[in-house]
Amino acid sequence: MAADRGLSRRGLLIAVLAGAAGVAGTRLSALAAPLAAPTVPSGQAARTVTLIGHADRAGHGSITVVDTDSNTPTGSIPLRTRPNAITTSPDGRTAFVATQFAPGLTVIDTRGNTISRVDAVGGFTNSIVFTPDGAHAYVASGSRAADGVTGGVAVVDTATGAVVARIAAGLLPHQLAITPDGRRVFVADERGSDISVVDTATNAVIGTVRTGRAPLRIAMDSKGSRLFVASFNSLASYDPTTFASTGNTVLAGYPGGLALGQSGALAFVSLYTGRKTPARLTVVNTAANRVLTQVDNGNARGQLAIAPRGDKVFVVNPVDAQVSVVDTATTTQITTLPSPAATTPTCVAVTQIT
Repeated sequence: MAADRGLSRRGLLIAVLAGAAGVAGTRLSALAAPLAAPTVPSGQAARTVTLIGHADRAGHGSITVVDTDSNTPTGSIPLRTRPNAITTSPDGRTAFVATQFAPGLTVIDTRGNTISRVDAVGGFTNSIVFTPDGAHAYVASGSRAADGVTGGVAVVDTATGAVVARIAAGLLPHQLAITPDGRRVFVADERGSDISVVDTATNAVIGTVRTGRAPLRIAMDSKGSRLFVASFNSLASYDPTTFASTGNTVLAGYPGGLALGQSGALAFVSLYTGRKTPARLTVVNTAANRVLTQVDNGNARGQLAIAPRGDKVFVVNPVDAQVSVVDTATTTQITTLPSPAATTPTCVAVTQIT
């Protein structure tokens, strides 16, 4: 991976974080250190796993389970069809997989690496978010067809798999984000330039975030104070209550993945920059709305996910049939996780199982 000229990547990362913190006497080494792992209930052991979705040319799918600490594959789960996205429940014990074709939602027990059930929500599911209590999942689905585009958001009772509501939100809903309190879900419309805002108490659309361009990837910070929207050549942020713009960072490419560090201080964006140029992993200082560092990352231009400790980011590389594992402090590649034979990676998630 080739870095930009100037300061070393670690030095630049520390310098900008120090400026963003603005606290006299704060140790720079502490600012650059990985985040602490999430709290685990007393008396329980926890483990962290990386879930990678794969598909072959015939449209068959699978999930590879990887030990996040050692980057070692520990299991594989076959699917009926291509996985488009993976989201885990708040306790990490259940993974919902959005799939290309109906029934649309595959539920996995992450402790046993087995399929618990398959829920009929419709095909072409693209994104999933859980409410904080894990009782409901919001599932975006949409597809392009000869007669136009169709889509919506299904609200699923996670205990039974029943669809309890359907919400019309945009032409082609393909990305979701939820506030930490679970009161609002944001629905990005790939075919428009708006984000619909859903009140989860009524499952009604109550407002619109006007982005002015196609919102390709979205993410909510852990405080619920900013909604980040990645579009072509841009990472913008909005107030999730007033929907007003709160900042913009110029990027250089088409975003295939977006994820925020646990504190929300950093945003990681994978960018497709063209056929003859390498993909780029870009790190943005969200307080300053400024690119902190960016590195060439081969063909790793797809979805990405950050480990709970914040020390690693996993980036899908569909061209070379692998997932790139990157050290977040140095933005250097640690290793790659190859896909099973005759498959390519499609999506990735990292979760701590309690």
